Amino acid sequence: MVNIKKLLNVDDKELLAENSGVSWVPENPREVLLPYMSDVPNKEKEDLDTRRKKAQEVIDGYTKVIEDCKRLEAEIEQRCKTVKTPLNKAEHLNVIEAIGRVFGVQTEEITFEMYKICIRELAAAANNTGEPKS
Repeated sequence: MVNIKKLLNVDDKELLAENSGVSWVPENPREVLLPYMSDVPNKEKEDLDTRRKKAQEVIDGYTKVIEDCKRLEAEIEQRCKTVKTPLNKAEHLNVIEAIGRVFGVQTEEITFEMYKICIRELAAAANNTGEPKS
Protein backbone atom coordinates (compact mmCIF):
# COMPACT_ATOMS: atom_id res chain seq x y z
CA MET A 1 0.00 0.00 0.00
CA VAL A 2 1.25 3.47 -0.87
CA ASN A 3 1.99 5.82 2.03
CA ILE A 4 0.30 9.00 0.86
CA LYS A 5 1.96 11.09 3.57
CA LYS A 6 5.36 10.50 1.94
CA LEU A 7 4.07 11.80 -1.38
CA LEU A 8 2.61 15.04 -0.02
CA ASN A 9 4.38 18.29 0.79
CA VAL A 10 4.24 20.00 4.22
CA ASP A 11 1.07 22.01 3.46
CA ASP A 12 -0.74 18.92 2.18
CA LYS A 13 0.24 17.00 5.33
CA GLU A 14 -1.30 19.73 7.49
CA LEU A 15 -4.58 19.37 5.59
CA LEU A 16 -4.58 15.64 6.23
CA ALA A 17 -3.85 16.17 9.91
CA GLU A 18 -6.84 18.52 10.23
CA ASN A 19 -9.18 15.99 8.67
CA SER A 20 -10.05 13.55 11.39
CA GLY A 21 -12.95 12.04 9.48
CA VAL A 22 -12.88 8.74 7.65
CA SER A 23 -12.34 9.10 3.94
CA TRP A 24 -13.96 6.73 1.48
CA VAL A 25 -11.76 5.02 -1.10
CA PRO A 26 -13.50 2.88 -3.71
CA GLU A 27 -12.28 -0.64 -4.34
CA ASN A 28 -11.85 0.12 -8.02
CA PRO A 29 -11.30 3.84 -8.67
CA ARG A 30 -11.75 3.25 -12.40
CA GLU A 31 -15.46 2.57 -11.84
CA VAL A 32 -15.84 5.98 -10.21
CA LEU A 33 -13.94 7.79 -12.95
CA LEU A 34 -15.19 5.87 -15.98
CA PRO A 35 -18.50 7.76 -16.39
CA TYR A 36 -16.52 10.98 -16.72
CA MET A 37 -14.08 9.51 -19.22
CA SER A 38 -16.32 8.07 -21.92
CA ASP A 39 -13.83 8.58 -24.77
CA VAL A 40 -10.77 7.25 -22.98
CA PRO A 41 -11.33 3.51 -23.62
CA ASN A 42 -11.87 4.23 -27.32
CA LYS A 43 -8.75 6.41 -27.38
CA GLU A 44 -6.76 3.67 -25.66
CA LYS A 45 -7.99 1.18 -28.27
CA GLU A 46 -7.14 3.60 -31.09
CA ASP A 47 -3.67 4.12 -29.62
CA LEU A 48 -3.19 0.36 -29.39
CA ASP A 49 -4.38 -0.10 -32.97
CA THR A 50 -2.04 2.68 -34.11
CA ARG A 51 0.92 1.08 -32.33
CA ARG A 52 0.07 -2.32 -33.84
CA LYS A 53 -0.17 -0.79 -37.30
CA LYS A 54 3.16 1.02 -36.85
CA ALA A 55 4.80 -2.18 -35.54
CA GLN A 56 3.53 -4.09 -38.57
CA GLU A 57 4.90 -1.38 -40.88
CA VAL A 58 8.31 -1.71 -39.20
CA ILE A 59 8.19 -5.51 -39.55
CA ASP A 60 7.18 -5.19 -43.20
CA GLY A 61 10.01 -2.71 -43.80
CA TYR A 62 12.63 -5.00 -42.27
CA THR A 63 11.21 -7.98 -44.18
CA LYS A 64 11.64 -6.03 -47.42
CA VAL A 65 15.22 -5.08 -46.49
CA ILE A 66 16.03 -8.74 -45.77
CA GLU A 67 14.49 -9.83 -49.08
CA ASP A 68 16.41 -7.12 -50.96
CA CYS A 69 19.68 -8.20 -49.29
CA LYS A 70 19.08 -11.84 -50.21
CA ARG A 71 18.33 -10.85 -53.81
CA LEU A 72 21.46 -8.69 -54.01
CA GLU A 73 23.55 -11.46 -52.43
CA ALA A 74 22.30 -13.89 -55.09
CA GLU A 75 23.10 -11.36 -57.83
CA ILE A 76 26.62 -10.83 -56.47
CA GLU A 77 27.09 -14.59 -56.20
CA GLN A 78 26.03 -15.07 -59.82
CA ARG A 79 28.19 -12.25 -61.16
CA CYS A 80 31.30 -13.14 -59.14
CA LYS A 81 31.26 -16.94 -59.26
CA THR A 82 34.03 -16.99 -61.88
CA VAL A 83 36.16 -14.19 -60.41
CA LYS A 84 39.73 -15.21 -59.61
CA THR A 85 42.44 -13.00 -58.16
CA PRO A 86 45.93 -13.94 -59.39
CA LEU A 87 48.77 -13.99 -56.86
CA ASN A 88 52.45 -13.35 -57.48
CA LYS A 89 54.90 -15.62 -55.60
CA ALA A 90 57.34 -12.74 -55.15
CA GLU A 91 54.73 -10.53 -53.44
CA HIS A 92 52.18 -12.99 -51.99
CA LEU A 93 54.19 -16.04 -50.93
CA ASN A 94 52.66 -16.00 -47.42
CA VAL A 95 49.15 -15.87 -48.91
CA ILE A 96 49.89 -18.76 -51.30
CA GLU A 97 51.24 -20.86 -48.43
CA ALA A 98 48.19 -20.00 -46.30
CA ILE A 99 45.85 -21.08 -49.12
CA GLY A 100 47.67 -24.41 -49.24
CA ARG A 101 47.28 -24.89 -45.47
CA VAL A 102 43.65 -23.76 -45.27
CA PHE A 103 42.23 -25.16 -48.50
CA GLY A 104 44.63 -28.03 -49.12
CA VAL A 105 45.42 -26.94 -52.69
CA GLN A 106 48.54 -25.46 -54.24
CA THR A 107 47.37 -22.53 -56.34
CA GLU A 108 48.45 -19.02 -57.21
CA GLU A 109 44.97 -17.54 -57.26
CA ILE A 110 42.11 -16.80 -54.90
CA THR A 111 38.68 -17.83 -56.12
CA PHE A 112 35.44 -16.15 -55.12
CA GLU A 113 34.47 -19.31 -53.22
CA MET A 114 37.68 -19.10 -51.18
CA TYR A 115 37.02 -15.43 -50.52
CA LYS A 116 33.51 -16.19 -49.18
CA ILE A 117 34.86 -18.91 -46.88
CA CYS A 118 37.49 -16.53 -45.51
CA ILE A 119 34.90 -13.81 -44.90
CA ARG A 120 32.64 -16.27 -43.02
CA GLU A 121 35.58 -17.43 -40.90
CA LEU A 122 36.62 -13.86 -40.11
CA ALA A 123 33.05 -13.00 -39.10
CA ALA A 124 32.90 -16.07 -36.86
CA ALA A 125 36.21 -15.14 -35.25
CA ALA A 126 35.01 -11.56 -34.71
CA ASN A 127 31.85 -12.84 -33.05
CA ASN A 128 33.83 -15.29 -30.92
CA THR A 129 31.45 -18.08 -31.85
CA GLY A 130 34.19 -20.38 -33.05
CA GLU A 131 31.97 -21.62 -35.86
CA PRO A 132 31.31 -20.03 -39.25
CA LYS A 133 27.87 -18.71 -39.98
CA SER A 134 26.09 -20.28 -42.90
